[in-house]
Amino acid sequence: MDAASSPTISSVQITKRMTPMPQAVREAERPEKAAEKELAPELECFPMQYDGSGHIQGVRGQLSGQDFVMQPDAEVILGNSLELCDIVVTHSGISRRHCGVRYDSLIGQYRVIAYTSQPIKMSNGKILRTDSYTLARPGTMVYLLGDEEVIRLG
Repeated sequence: MDAASSPTISSVQITKRMTPMPQAVREAERPEKAAEKELAPELECFPMQYDGSGHIQGVRGQLSGQDFVMQPDAEVILGNSLELCDIVVTHSGISRRHCGVRYDSLIGQYRVIAYTSQPIKMSNGKILRTDSYTLARPGTMVYLLGDEEVIRLG
């Protein structure tokens, strides 16, 4: 899929492997937000559907409000390159190939790795490594660029 034909949502490019959840589904599934605010009270977010596949939710920045369904056990690359990434964020502080996320369907958790030398922090306090995957539970926030670009793992 070339850049001219890829669907655009604001300034975020989405490739064919990533499918945003329809707005009607997101709004119909918004229960009370109180429990979610305990994870990161300063960020607005809502629980995702748990249907056996992984999910990435944009919480802050260019991906804010977007929900992406992941194929089980397939890696999703986030960065600012249309050629290299499944989810593209055009912020100048995001690397061409910034990080990778896999949903491990056997254990119901995520494996996240940094592909940049910039520090990428998770809400559990861990900083992603460039040489190995870090295990993350659903609900974990990933701070791609400080507080400017934040995603939540399903």
